[in-house]
Amino acid sequence: DISHLAYFCADMVCSIWHFNSGLLEIPADRAFQAFCRQVLSSTQVPLPVVLLALIYIQRFKGSSPATKGADSSEGRLFAVSLMLANKYLDDNAFTNRTWSEVTGIPLQEINIMEKEFLTVLSFNLNVTNRELKGWSK
Repeated sequence: DISHLAYFCADMVCSIWHFNSGLLEIPADRAFQAFCRQVLSSTQVPLPVVLLALIYIQRFKGSSPATKGADSSEGRLFAVSLMLANKYLDDNAFTNRTWSEVTGIPLQEINIMEKEFLTVLSFNLNVTNRELKGWSK
């Protein structure tokens, strides 16, 4: 169900994003869990989109491991990765304006975040079988 998926996503995003903090596992706070639940519930994106978004976050963090995520940056990170995964996998993806409305992030910021995220990933949204297998365990 959406709640379990949202809690899983929130915990995974926090664990990936704050990996270098010295703690093995960073639990997500309730506000971020609620944000994930609201976004997933509003968009009803399929599970492959969610999985791809988590892979993108892992890749983003891996491309600059010293990056320390600011408090409360997880929501923006989750939103932009989910948006890009939705665009990559779905021919009828939501528009940036819709993502802005769903997430509460201003459209101009959504557009900037998208460009910055794509730049860090070198505009490569393709996922290898190896990356997929790592997440299917």
